[in-house]
Amino acid sequence: MARAHMLGMTGIAVGATALAVLIGYAGGQLGRAPDQRITASEDTFASTSDPHSRAGAGAELMAGGMGGGAAVTFLKFTVKGLRGGKAPARAEVRLSRRAGELPRRIELTRVPATDWREGTLNARTAPQLGTVVASAAPGPHDGSVVFDVSRVIQREGTYAFAVTAPAGDGYASFWANEGVPPINSLVRPTLWLSWIGKVMPWGTSPPAIPTPAIPTPAIPSPSLPATGAPAADDASPSVDLPADDIDLDDVPAVPSLPGMPPLPSLPGVPTMPGMPTPPSMPALPSTPGLPVLPPLPGMPTVPATPTLPATPTVPGTPTLPASPTLPTAPTGAPASPVTPSPTPPSDPDPSCATDAKLVPSCGVLWGVAPGAHTDTPRGQALREFEQKTGRQQAIYHAYHRGQENFPTAEEIEIARDRVLFLNWKPQGATWAQIAKGHPATEAYLDKLAGRMKSSLTEPFFFTVHHEPENDVDPRAGSGLTATDYAAMVRHVLTGLRERGVSNLVSVMNYMAYVPWNTQPWFESLYPGDDVIDWIAFDAYAYSERGEYGFGDFAEMLNRRSSSQPSWPGFYDWAAERHPDKPLMLGEWGVWHHATNPGHRADFYGSVAKQMPLFPRIKAMVYFDTPADQRGRDSRVDRTQDGLTAYRDLGQQRTFQVRVRPAAGAARPTPSP
Repeated sequence: MARAHMLGMTGIAVGATALAVLIGYAGGQLGRAPDQRITASEDTFASTSDPHSRAGAGAELMAGGMGGGAAVTFLKFTVKGLRGGKAPARAEVRLSRRAGELPRRIELTRVPATDWREGTLNARTAPQLGTVVASAAPGPHDGSVVFDVSRVIQREGTYAFAVTAPAGDGYASFWANEGVPPINSLVRPTLWLSWIGKVMPWGTSPPAIPTPAIPTPAIPSPSLPATGAPAADDASPSVDLPADDIDLDDVPAVPSLPGMPPLPSLPGVPTMPGMPTPPSMPALPSTPGLPVLPPLPGMPTVPATPTLPATPTVPGTPTLPASPTLPTAPTGAPASPVTPSPTPPSDPDPSCATDAKLVPSCGVLWGVAPGAHTDTPRGQALREFEQKTGRQQAIYHAYHRGQENFPTAEEIEIARDRVLFLNWKPQGATWAQIAKGHPATEAYLDKLAGRMKSSLTEPFFFTVHHEPENDVDPRAGSGLTATDYAAMVRHVLTGLRERGVSNLVSVMNYMAYVPWNTQPWFESLYPGDDVIDWIAFDAYAYSERGEYGFGDFAEMLNRRSSSQPSWPGFYDWAAERHPDKPLMLGEWGVWHHATNPGHRADFYGSVAKQMPLFPRIKAMVYFDTPADQRGRDSRVDRTQDGLTAYRDLGQQRTFQVRVRPAAGAARPTPSP
């Protein structure tokens, strides 16, 4: 009986296929094959919460936060036989939801390495993630997720991708190749190529030939083994910002992501991306669809990483003066530093290297602003930091203001084998005055450009007036409105480039503070994609249990507030507003608290586990200080276990990026 039932379903599917071919013939398309469907040749997922586990033989692909770590789906497609040897007009990667709800944002990232195998891949051997090439904002119960990869698929070859979701407490469950009944093969991970400019969804038919509906019976779910993950409640509390702390940098939020609308329900079989046909004839009547397959027996709910209430950080993260003025002695002695000789990353991935705009092809640049708010000479502070952390930093962050003469001789020496991140805050004029050509500032920019050209030949990061939000005066005529800021930054960056500073890589450096991020003028701060190369934001973690910012890395990157539910978190906001810009943590750190000294090590551990959830982050610069304006201590060696965890973090493969020098660049001697 069961065999007869299956044969009946197979006959229906074959009949549907035959009908589609007939319609293609009637539309004059037979033989042209306007679309091509390529099933993934390799598909699996890896979880940093279970780094030795292999899932290549499973029927499920997972992507998102689970068990305090990250699940990443890996896909590989082999493209050959392109129609007429031409690139497709449209290319889409399609995945079908298997069970549970979908996260509000899912991202597809190019993976440079294509030699991995699904049967041997786990979190320890997984290839490094490259550049995010597409994203989707599905509804929680959408049957499928579609990623537009038309810009990527341009020629024959092997293409690899990673699927991630930037949420510490939610993951997507998709169907893998394995375990899918042949009758239901269209739910497999698939690359759709079209040469007519649009990939037609399953159930959509060309106009003009009316055809009776084809009943398609529901297909029972196969019984699959459980993944073995324990169930947990994924709800997490949200705390409002108190009024007396309104000037701090960070605050939690629980918003819904603005942006891409949920994918519409497709006629016919909603769970299956389907068989395309040319758009020249009227649509067929809709067919009864296959329901979304229910959760399989034994499949547990994976515990969510809690989104903990956030703690605000200080408005205006400290800008270092020319001569340091805060030789603050820390409370409590730091751990005794270890003394290995600092070296560059010992095992950089040969495929992970920076380009002319300092964007790594894969991996994340690792950096520091050392000795902040101390009178320790910056070169000495850097050497001491590298010695105690056991590796050379890729980025050195230096702060300047007013008419200071920089880059200094010390910074030029540091830049011989590191990337400079120069941070300049203008003084002596309003933003509006500078934008209109303030004479004293113009004369200073002449000198600054000359010094940069004579002393720096490699690409370097440069930001103008970082964290401007708490300096905005929205009153008309103040000279300090958000639009004044954008005009000032545009004027300075354009002016330096017109003066011949061609290796400057511009950074827009925000303060990740929700009350500022949700101001009506916030979006007006941005100077424009044509002058900005990177987006940076500054965020800190807190160590006091139950208080603001006590959470993990995922909480810090997408900190939200119940008082501002429209704010999606900074990472999600930047991904939506500036999808083509690499992201940087311009400052980050963990504030010490005497009641929970172990949180520092725990937080560094969460960075290692959750980093794959945020593939747009391409650089992280630690802000190391014994005491900020409020006396808070972020030193990595504040505790011995914290130092050990940070040293281990810096040795992760993710942070082993080769900084590619400019071809034939000579090392100039700085003028005095």
